[in-house]
Amino acid sequence: MKSYTQFERRKYILDELEKYNRVMVNDLAKLLNVTTETIRRDLDMLHKEGKLTKVHGGAIKKDHTIEFYFNKRRNENIEEKRKIAMEASKLVEDNDIIAIEIGTTTMQILDYIHDKKNLTILTNSIPAVNKIIELKEQYSFDCKLIVFGGMLNSNSLALSGDMTLKFLEQFTVNKLFASCDGISLEKELTCSYIEDAQTFQQLKKNAKQVVMLVDESKFNLTKFYKSGSFDDIDALYTNAKLDEKWQNILTSKGIEVITV
Repeated sequence: MKSYTQFERRKYILDELEKYNRVMVNDLAKLLNVTTETIRRDLDMLHKEGKLTKVHGGAIKKDHTIEFYFNKRRNENIEEKRKIAMEASKLVEDNDIIAIEIGTTTMQILDYIHDKKNLTILTNSIPAVNKIIELKEQYSFDCKLIVFGGMLNSNSLALSGDMTLKFLEQFTVNKLFASCDGISLEKELTCSYIEDAQTFQQLKKNAKQVVMLVDESKFNLTKFYKSGSFDDIDALYTNAKLDEKWQNILTSKGIEVITV
């Protein structure tokens, strides 16, 4: 694999920012075949030079905000995400107790369940909290909201950490609506942040049913941290057209696959 000089690395980082508006430490370390510490030093220097803005786990372009990137991710494949969420929302019943994990697809469920009665919703997603408050004001959404606290990940806008894990030990939910940053046959469920992996692991222990919402862009992708396995999933909602190999493996694990 090619060895990059410091100058080449930093130029590569800036080029990636120009193309994608956002870079992640773990992804850059793998692409450039260096340690995460080396990448962090590069980002520190570029931040000091005013060429980018450091955020948790990576960096964004200097002229953009965290909210910009969350909204950008939320609006990517938005129609597909809505279709997935709408179908998955049919699982929610009056008097249900559900958890909605961080994710731009999972939070779309809220648009389709605000007519339900006496819901209890647990979440670590700040955007989901804001959405629920908005729905309460617009539709008198009948739900009890429980926010499990912790440290804020300023990139994903999720709360996580040791405080979160201890808090979650106290609760059992009927359904967990979750997602992932990557899903592959080799590594199964993966994510970009170890805190998100830990949160999912605790949540799925306390859920009677684990429902994954994954749009087609996440398939055959592998991120840095393994968050779970196919054995963790009860149902998978997706718009991906899965081939026979995928179908056979998922069904052999007892997963109900719903394609929208």
